[in-house]
Amino acid sequence: MLNLALIRAINVDDIRLVNDLEVIRLNLTWKSDNRLEIRDLIYRYDEYLLNAIEILTEDKSISKESNRLFIELLSCLTKNEILHILRNPILSRYLIDEEWRKYPESAVNSAFDLFSETITRKLAKINSPKSNRIGLNNLIDEREIYLSTSSFGNLDRNSISIDNGKKNYIPLMNRGGNSLFPYSRIEVDGILLKLHSSFREIFDTSQAAHHYTFSFTEALFVRKELEFPEKFSSGSFRRHVGLSLLCNPHLESVSISDCASSIVHEAIHSNIYMAEAFGQTITDASSNDLSCLSPWSGSLLNLDSFIQACFVWFGLFNYWRLSELKEESKDTIEFITKGFASLPSKTVEKHMSNILTPDVVDIIRSMEAEAKYV
Repeated sequence: MLNLALIRAINVDDIRLVNDLEVIRLNLTWKSDNRLEIRDLIYRYDEYLLNAIEILTEDKSISKESNRLFIELLSCLTKNEILHILRNPILSRYLIDEEWRKYPESAVNSAFDLFSETITRKLAKINSPKSNRIGLNNLIDEREIYLSTSSFGNLDRNSISIDNGKKNYIPLMNRGGNSLFPYSRIEVDGILLKLHSSFREIFDTSQAAHHYTFSFTEALFVRKELEFPEKFSSGSFRRHVGLSLLCNPHLESVSISDCASSIVHEAIHSNIYMAEAFGQTITDASSNDLSCLSPWSGSLLNLDSFIQACFVWFGLFNYWRLSELKEESKDTIEFITKGFASLPSKTVEKHMSNILTPDVVDIIRSMEAEAKYV
């Protein structure tokens, strides 16, 4: 049983974040396609990024020539095209919390030039991408491979970026597994087939889950991981909203369902990261040294990771309940419910006022109560 008596000092004074967390919980039931609530968060995030890039253009550390070129390039794009670029997790990480201010002037200008380079490459694409029968769009620039959503009905966007590039920065993961290498183009083609089938499985399981996943997955990074070469894993990163990393998805032991579950898993993290991007996080720095054992992974988690795990496993519980893969689902659902059953009993809830805010406690309790195996 987890000892939440060791966890305290959660900072959720911003009622908007609490409301976002409750909306996330409701979305993770997959009972309805809550597009309005999802669009509201994405709209606020987009406006946040637009405001941040405006502040960045006024930063005195940016060279005048770089600034002139950037503004000139922006004038060639529509607002939606600009937002598509700003949402790129490799770029948006500089804008969240004005992250660029933490870097020396040379690094700020490098980041600024990266924005300009991205816009230039976009403007340079003269030909339309070619599509094959499964909807995989391969663009002129081999660093950019897109998974088309055209075969999945009416969505708010038409593709997800699949990244196999050598240059793009990926943060180190505390759990290890950071020996990352790109795939060959032949290997990528096979992985794309598996990914397309994974998104088809999500769509067939729940259109609400499929729309949600596409809304909060900006880019899928696929890499070989050579520290644990026979292990499939996934990851996402707070400063890279919308980036989902899949390690070793090429393995024959990795099923379409494994990939689908991981894609949904990381999209849930990304949803929370987006809600936190405005500056208010679920936990504050004082809770970083507090830890507890995850009832699902067995890993020692800090408070923030523990709360996120509750959301992720709640979403996966409801996802697998909807899955037609009954035999595979049964064991997974039972595993998830056992984890929720090992959360602290309600007899200690009265002592939790100094541990978590009542709003967050209520959300966790709601997920715990709903995650019952039938």
